[in-house]
Amino acid sequence: MRGIEVDERDSSWETNDPRYRIYVVAGAGSVVTTVDLIDATFKDAEWSATTLAGDDNLWSIALVVDDSGRGRGRDLIWLVGGDYNSPPQSPREWRMRAEMQDRLLAHRSRIPGTGRSPCDQLSSSCIRSRGCSRIRAP
Repeated sequence: MRGIEVDERDSSWETNDPRYRIYVVAGAGSVVTTVDLIDATFKDAEWSATTLAGDDNLWSIALVVDDSGRGRGRDLIWLVGGDYNSPPQSPREWRMRAEMQDRLLAHRSRIPGTGRSPCDQLSSSCIRSRGCSRIRAP
């Protein structure tokens, strides 16, 4: 990681309405489910990814950049994790993949001997009633 001081005025555009794409990767076949979130904060996206992934799946989050004005369509900027079905091509991509796997393994190890969370179903009512420590409503 490197930090470079910049002039905050060097960007050509900015927006206050990001679109996040959540990827949930399930099972040995790496079946992917994707959900786009609009009118959400990054914290909302992270909570939603954790909730959608449940106990047994990997997840990642990308920022969707709509560049259809230039004929390119939608592009993604990976914020957490990455495309699990594409082989990592750089040390950073390998690190992001390892973080996805570590996050899942750490979650599974929270309850010794079971590999499961106390919440069988992840919903806001479950979170409030059982006091799940791994997920907090935004």
